[in-house]
Amino acid sequence: MKKTSGILFIILILSAGNLFASLRIQLTAPTVQGGPYNGYDAATIQAALNAGITQFQTEIDNSDLSSLNNQDKMATSFADAAGYSAYSGSLDGYQGYDLFAFIAGVSTGIQVPSISLNAQNMIDDIENELKENKDASVGAGASGSINLGLNITPLKKKIGLRRVLRNRMYINFKYFTFSKDIEDYSFETTTYGIGLNYQLIDRKGGRFRLFKWTGLSVGTGFIHNKNDITMKMDFDEYRSDPIVIQADTMYAQMGFTPETTFNLDITSNVIPVDISTSLRILWIFNFTLGAGMDFTFGRSKIKANAVSDMKAYYCNTEGGTYTEIETAPGSGGAVIDADTSGEPALTHFRVTAGAGICLGPVPVDVKVNYYPVDDGVSVNVSTGVVW
Repeated sequence: MKKTSGILFIILILSAGNLFASLRIQLTAPTVQGGPYNGYDAATIQAALNAGITQFQTEIDNSDLSSLNNQDKMATSFADAAGYSAYSGSLDGYQGYDLFAFIAGVSTGIQVPSISLNAQNMIDDIENELKENKDASVGAGASGSINLGLNITPLKKKIGLRRVLRNRMYINFKYFTFSKDIEDYSFETTTYGIGLNYQLIDRKGGRFRLFKWTGLSVGTGFIHNKNDITMKMDFDEYRSDPIVIQADTMYAQMGFTPETTFNLDITSNVIPVDISTSLRILWIFNFTLGAGMDFTFGRSKIKANAVSDMKAYYCNTEGGTYTEIETAPGSGGAVIDADTSGEPALTHFRVTAGAGICLGPVPVDVKVNYYPVDDGVSVNVSTGVVW
């Protein structure tokens, strides 16, 4: 079977939704019209195509497309990455405030076979995994949020916790929804959650000191993140091996170009348990450090469907240039149906580092969560007001 260099790209894109626990590829030969072609009538060529479709089906069933029925690593990786990206609008590093914090931010999470500062190295690792195993720990997720944090320390006395928990306490609520349609691509994300934080060690350093430590904060909560993605893509043509009608005189081929629609439904529910701190220098620069464990529940589902016309070609030499044969519209084709589901790993250990600037009560920062056990990372960019 003749195939193009786009096959690796097809595997990567198709796999980008956790593919495929179930895969069906069904080919049917087209109906030949017109003729004669190189001296052979339509009936003769039709008989050759009818006989050759079985071999073409076998070729496709044993091609790289068929490997998509076992993508367990990717199924887990996309579910994991959705959890990594749940930390948009994070308040890490800003606990210890007096009244409230209002933060807006976006986050992107990825999981790859190995984390590298060189993007090309990561791409090479993905391609090597796909070539060798037809599966790889590759996943991605995204979220955004508007996060409102409130100092609820005065409530401790009313609920009888003042003697047990002497330092400051905070509660925060986050929510965000966004959708976008761009040509053959649509994306919708929804994030909401609630968090509780306790100031284990209170902040040190007054308002006008060059160095200010925000203390040590512990927290937990619940974050829900959902990504719905629909995309349409056209891929390179798949051609059959030459079908011999008459050796050295007449050969035929069939080919189809998958026109595929993908529907990805990725949901994560995260219960974080973490500890964080930060240091402010010269009233402007803020540096954050933290660590935590995420308990993640969710699912990753994908459906893919491709319907393509089957074309026929002829040539008088096996390796020559093939010319398209006239066929009845809609008479033959290729149908690809695939679906799968996956779940994230239950636990994810992470470390957090961040840096930003504070223009009075307005912070702008970038935080990175690194998951060393899972080879995952998320990058969070946020800004807002802390008072």
